Amino acid sequence: MVSPMRTSPRTPHRRRAAFAAALAVAIPAAPAAACVDLGVYQDAPATAFPALRSNVGLGLNTVSVYITAGKGLSPAVAKLVQTRKLKLLVTWAPDNGTETPDQPGFSNLDVIRGTFDPKLRDLAVTLAALEVPVTMRLMPEPNAPWYAWSGNVNGNTPATYVGAFQHAVGVIRKATRGKVKVMWAPYARSVPDTPANALATYYPGARWIDAAGASGHNFGATPGSSAWKDPAATFSSAYTQIQTLGAKPFWISETGSTGQGGDKGAWMTALGALEGTAMPQLKGIVWYDQVDPLGDFRIRSGLPETLAFRGLATTHGCKPVPVKKPVVKKKKTPKRSKVTTKGRTR
Repeated sequence: MVSPMRTSPRTPHRRRAAFAAALAVAIPAAPAAACVDLGVYQDAPATAFPALRSNVGLGLNTVSVYITAGKGLSPAVAKLVQTRKLKLLVTWAPDNGTETPDQPGFSNLDVIRGTFDPKLRDLAVTLAALEVPVTMRLMPEPNAPWYAWSGNVNGNTPATYVGAFQHAVGVIRKATRGKVKVMWAPYARSVPDTPANALATYYPGARWIDAAGASGHNFGATPGSSAWKDPAATFSSAYTQIQTLGAKPFWISETGSTGQGGDKGAWMTALGALEGTAMPQLKGIVWYDQVDPLGDFRIRSGLPETLAFRGLATTHGCKPVPVKKPVVKKKKTPKRSKVTTKGRTR
């Protein structure tokens, strides 16, 4: 499914090998943050996002999009985020927009050589001019084998991924003077789960990122996936590893749950519980609001799910900060003397 811009480039059925049970790691409790940025990925956000937000509330404040190398931001999305003062998460994907990981001409070395620099620079400048908070999630999930930039396909290695990531960050920061932030977001679990493919081997270094994240989904009782697992089981291990590498604001950069084999609404509610307990650095959550061959991830798949997400947005979502209008003091006008019909003062 490819939109004029780009849809989620890998539908979850390509990730089946990744859905083995993850070990939950105990994290010391910490005071809850004030709120988290709550967003969604949708194939057609310009029309779908406003309808969803009217249903779940202003706590939904972030739009997530994918942009293939060489492409630009949809004018409709630009208008949406500017008009409604939303935050924007842009996933930059240096590939040809197809579903195959082996793509000559789109390897990490091609990124390092600067093949995509002109268009990447143009995109970064466009994003910086939006006057809304923008974060670019560059080349996500490299520790899994389904992307052209992944570490074990297309002639790549973890080292070339790090080099490509750092090169892209250099282009973006030079073009925007740091106005556009950068996120590094591996998959919640390495596929294959080997020392050579460990999450840490893809870490670009703390100075190259402004935020970190991880993506992962709960497919529930679905052929080819593991058993139902809650958000803590999905993300705790990745959170711990990433914070050990370098403490940064953390995002669950793409997630979702089906309702097959469990309570989807309760799964949504459990996401909010992570903020103040298991993940004190949690600053953002992005939901995959789509129907997939392996299940229905949509928020509005049923009334209980809609109400649960509305509760998540109300309780944990960051709402717009009202803009205080400056108080304009009225100037005192000098008193005029009364005038008679003859023009004389009394």
